[in-house]
Amino acid sequence: MGQPKFNFRLQQVLDTRVRELDSVKAEMGGIMQHHATLKQHIQEIDGHIEDTLNTPMETEQDIATMESLNNYLHTMRLEKQKRQHKLEHHQRIVDQYQYKLRTAYQKQKVLETLKDKQHADFTKKIATAEADQLEEIALRRYTERLRATS
Repeated sequence: MGQPKFNFRLQQVLDTRVRELDSVKAEMGGIMQHHATLKQHIQEIDGHIEDTLNTPMETEQDIATMESLNNYLHTMRLEKQKRQHKLEHHQRIVDQYQYKLRTAYQKQKVLETLKDKQHADFTKKIATAEADQLEEIALRRYTERLRATS
């Protein structure tokens, strides 16, 4: 007789939880990539503003050039502010997905812990049954030897 196999009754549920976690991880990866891109755009705008402010100015620049420069800086600052608002909104989305990720991980972990506990109980029952069988065999042999010698 072969050794019985462990069968976790909630295996399909666990498999579903694993797929859900993988899905949330993939979504989170895309969201984090987009978040990094937004931050990079803001840094690029900061760089453009910094470069413009650090560009040496000729003392004889005309008013139109100065006005154009001020308009450019104003436009860049507005664009930076717009992207910062977008980043703040996106941060809320990141926070929501981090919560979803933690929740999915916890659901999977609960089932894995239950499976491990049930497997340990199963292994213990098998070991006990095997020990009982060996004890019974030893007892039978002992009693057979006693009968044979009497």
